[in-house]
Amino acid sequence: GFADAVLHCLDTSGPADVMLATWTIGAREIASCRQLLDAGTVRSLRLLVDQSFPQRHPAYAAQLRATFGAGSVRLAVCHAKIATVINAKWAFTVLSSANLNRNSRLEFFQIEDNRALAAAHANKIVHRDLKPSPRAHTPRLPPRWRRPLPTMRRFFPMIRGASICAALGSRSRGR
Repeated sequence: GFADAVLHCLDTSGPADVMLATWTIGAREIASCRQLLDAGTVRSLRLLVDQSFPQRHPAYAAQLRATFGAGSVRLAVCHAKIATVINAKWAFTVLSSANLNRNSRLEFFQIEDNRALAAAHANKIVHRDLKPSPRAHTPRLPPRWRRPLPTMRRFFPMIRGASICAALGSRSRGR
């Protein structure tokens, strides 16, 4: 799954800074992330999960906060599944259709070693799959980016152009 793709990147890169955005995360993956931090494989970890996560899985949300601290976990309206694994030599971006939990379904994965793309995701540049929380600051996108494609009219309300900056920055509703 998504976690396996991130582990593959870490096996290739060696110790790296990791950012994970997902709709949900499982207990096994929370424990695995902690082990990777303790072993030094992950030098730093930032997590972005959907704001409904604490209501859907209060025990996992409590485990997440207890394991990584409230400052490492941010909440936003998020359905993105993105990871960045960055160190001096490698800058991986993992895009996936899978959440960060156990999943036995066929899913999409794309792994790319692209420093500009990884930096954009890790440094909170606009990403079109995130929606802002009501209090988050959202940069205004140019009109050409807000126009729906003819085949995506039903999907258009989801493409509002929120930013990882809003979700991970100091103005977010991190809990």
